[in-house]
Amino acid sequence: MCGRHRYISQSHHLIEVARVADVLDALAIWNWSPSIPVVSLCPNHHAYLHAIRRVKKEGRPELSEALNEELLKRDWDRLIEIDDQRAEAYDRVWREVREEFLRREEEYQQSKPEK
Repeated sequence: MCGRHRYISQSHHLIEVARVADVLDALAIWNWSPSIPVVSLCPNHHAYLHAIRRVKKEGRPELSEALNEELLKRDWDRLIEIDDQRAEAYDRVWREVREEFLRREEEYQQSKPEK
């Protein structure tokens, strides 16, 4: 994200893997997974991104004020870009899950003997 610390960059999943796993489990899809995109971030920006998500959920002002003070404009621009990528990935991943579920349902229906 910042271009620094490339040697210690961390992969950040754009969609919560546990949430996708829960949905797949509920649909009884245990041997397939959609591709969940990742972005590489330095440890600080990885922590910022998770903190921003918490701010969105909890709205704690002291955390958002600290983030505002520490992040540069280019950092905010990159975080917004990553959030846009997340929104696109969200749509694509859930579309993939839906298509896989429908494919399996059709396969199951076709495998049933006719009455």
